[in-house]
Amino acid sequence: MSDTSKWKSLFKPTRENLCFWLMFVIGLAHILMLRLIPTTPQYKAMLFLLYTLVCIFLVKKSRFLIVDIFFLIISLVPMLYLIINYQMLMMRATSPPLHEWILAITLLLAIVEATRRTTGLPLVIISIIFLIYGFVGPWMPGILWHRGFTLQRMTQNMIIVSTGVFSSPMQTASTIIVAFVIMGEMMLQCGAGDLFTRASSNLTKRLTAGRAKMSVVAGLLFGMINGSAAANVVTTGQITIPLMKDEGYSAEYAGAITAAAATGGPLSPPVMGAAAFLLAEYCSITYAEVCKIALMPAVFFYLGLFVCIHFKAKHLGIKAQVSSKNETEQPATAADEIVPAKNEPVKTSPNIFIEFFHLIIPLIVLIVLIAMVYPILYSCFICMIIMLVLAVINPRCKFTVVSFIKTFSNGIKATLSVAAACACSGIIISVIGTTGLGITFTSFVLSRNIPLLVALFFTMLILILLGMGLPAVASYIVGSSVAVSVLASYGVATPTAHMFVYCFASLAVLTPPVALAAYAAAGIAKANPVKTGWTAVAISIAGFIVPYVFVMDPAVILMSDPLSCIFRIVLTTIGVCGLALGITGYFRNKMRIWTRVILIIGGLCSVYPTIFSDIAGVLLIAVGILINIFMERENTLKLV
Repeated sequence: MSDTSKWKSLFKPTRENLCFWLMFVIGLAHILMLRLIPTTPQYKAMLFLLYTLVCIFLVKKSRFLIVDIFFLIISLVPMLYLIINYQMLMMRATSPPLHEWILAITLLLAIVEATRRTTGLPLVIISIIFLIYGFVGPWMPGILWHRGFTLQRMTQNMIIVSTGVFSSPMQTASTIIVAFVIMGEMMLQCGAGDLFTRASSNLTKRLTAGRAKMSVVAGLLFGMINGSAAANVVTTGQITIPLMKDEGYSAEYAGAITAAAATGGPLSPPVMGAAAFLLAEYCSITYAEVCKIALMPAVFFYLGLFVCIHFKAKHLGIKAQVSSKNETEQPATAADEIVPAKNEPVKTSPNIFIEFFHLIIPLIVLIVLIAMVYPILYSCFICMIIMLVLAVINPRCKFTVVSFIKTFSNGIKATLSVAAACACSGIIISVIGTTGLGITFTSFVLSRNIPLLVALFFTMLILILLGMGLPAVASYIVGSSVAVSVLASYGVATPTAHMFVYCFASLAVLTPPVALAAYAAAGIAKANPVKTGWTAVAISIAGFIVPYVFVMDPAVILMSDPLSCIFRIVLTTIGVCGLALGITGYFRNKMRIWTRVILIIGGLCSVYPTIFSDIAGVLLIAVGILINIFMERENTLKLV
């Protein structure tokens, strides 16, 4: 489509175009406000929620126009009242009058409906249950009893003060998250998709199972900028899944690789998922420190995934597409067409830096600024400005005025579900804080003398259950509201406890029976969804084990002296490789079941931080590998 046609289509008098231009104006104005207008985080959160609610009820249409108009009104009136009277509300010490109760109730109704339209029913149901629990506390049994709160207190805590809807999650969403989402959209408009696909192809084309490993690298790179595993699968899976199936992997395994790779992206620094910014706020640490503690879990996640993919390829007899520089490439097949819609072969130009310097330089600047502990929002703005200037002067970049407009419009559209989830989660946070449920739950766990490993296991189950129906951001917010205080009572450091919660909140999209990332991949691969989900869990085993390791020994996440960190990282590497080999069932030849069991037990022992288990784990892994090697020789002799 030509630029003239694009412009004409954008100016047609339709509801979609109205939403498009409104979101562009909101996105641009909000970014400028964040940088140029000094105001309180709570006031920014109020403005952002106003924009968000208006956009949701315009973009996410219901069957009847009158319903959308009704929710627009009950969003606008209370939000404008809060914004106009912000100073008075913050300074007032008396209870709110009757009309503010009514406005608060209508605003809560609008938030719940907006959440239903963007994220579905699960978070809505959970927030309503918590809301009811706040009123019926005096009639609840045992540890669930509390004094309850009145309508006045609900209004004060949930809407007016900064402990409810406009608490830390919404404040973070209205600043750092929206800025990074818009930056990610700008990267995509500047050709980041082509850069990541070509870079991953060039890095892996000479390796065994190069197409599968390309899928992993592409999932990692895309996941770091969009922060959503399911969206990552849809973006990369259309390209990579057919490649892997053509290479020799089954449909389920190809879908599982894509889902696992996409899930690990939001866990990987330097640009992580939206919940990572909340983690920094909750722990009162810099984003650079978040990246530091997230580095090794991400490395172990992808190490385990690469080992599984590599030895599965060996088992299936899959070889490198290009074995050396001197050899001729294999004849091109349909799988070599990386963009099926255009039927264009993968480009392997060595001058990727020259063609994409407008993306590479800003990313390097962003990493350097984060490492130098500059404010994360400032780093994001600098990165966007440099990217915009370089995109304009780079003749190879097709960044037009339409691309600029789409950057902000699509960016705001991508934040709608996150903003609604943060606002709705604020209801849950308010109830937990007001009723003292978190403290009560912690006291109950301590009184039962539950071992740390058991507490971690049940925390993992709760987070996975929450994540089955909630976005990762909401799952992390709700989970951290209760679980972090429990883990802290065992002496676990606050950043470590939050990282544990964040890992499983992100991994929940991979776990059946509601595995959104795996099911999206299964749809593209035309595979069995449940089998794809469990295969994805199996090859991502490191992601489910390493969080336990760093809680028991923070040296894994670089929170100890250098010698302890190196020692624990080496042993965890051995353990992850042992686990991956045991899961895959192949090294030099196919393993028997008892050899796989030895390797899995050895891997678990190696990652458990005691001297006895370390020695036992390394020995078991060595025994398992040696058994497989001797069996290969025995089979060779029989054939001779």
